[in-house]
Amino acid sequence: MKSRAHRLLNEHYGITGNLKRLNAYASENYLVISGDNKFVFKIYINNDNPLLIQSENEILLALNSSNRSLNLPCPVKTKNGEYQFAFQEKESHYIIRLLTYIEGTFLAEMVPDKMSYKSLGIYLASLDHELLKLKNPIIESRKFQWNIGQLYLVEEKIKYINEPSRQNLVRHFILQYNENVGQYNENVGRISHQLRHSIIHNDCHEWNILTNKNQVTSLIDFGDIVYMPH
Repeated sequence: MKSRAHRLLNEHYGITGNLKRLNAYASENYLVISGDNKFVFKIYINNDNPLLIQSENEILLALNSSNRSLNLPCPVKTKNGEYQFAFQEKESHYIIRLLTYIEGTFLAEMVPDKMSYKSLGIYLASLDHELLKLKNPIIESRKFQWNIGQLYLVEEKIKYINEPSRQNLVRHFILQYNENVGQYNENVGRISHQLRHSIIHNDCHEWNILTNKNQVTSLIDFGDIVYMPH
């Protein structure tokens, strides 16, 4: 609720301002406008992996330190000097964190041209170059259905798809990945251990990519980061 967000922001960050609810699925997200400053305030309710949130903060802090030109969101400390704060309220457990807000136009809101895609390639290459340098045991051990190297987590959910035709469609693409991929007909699972691995963003779609004048300037939402072939 917006009233709770106002209270928590003031209590833990000393910030007051206007709040606007943003779309999100893993947390309550708010755009905070406080004077000339803008932030994104996140409230996680009954999150079962606080160490993963901490790891996301650590990755963002490291990237902001190593390459400011990536123009990434940066975690903001609470009044007590913490990058996230956990507390219990009634029967729910909460974690809050605050990030700097990045201005820009989403790639989904523009008509990309050839230079836009070139800019995207350069940006992602720069990001991946920095991520190659980073290690994080929590991310590296993460079990996550959006990690394509862990398709068995998806297979376990196929039974919940109502239509048999859609079940078969999912099975088809899992089979394509596991058995006959590419011109060399290699089994990806068999050669995966030979590939270079690193932490990756893992969610570089058009609503997470920010642009300015058709040039990619930033990438947001590191909630799906995983460790996989790179």
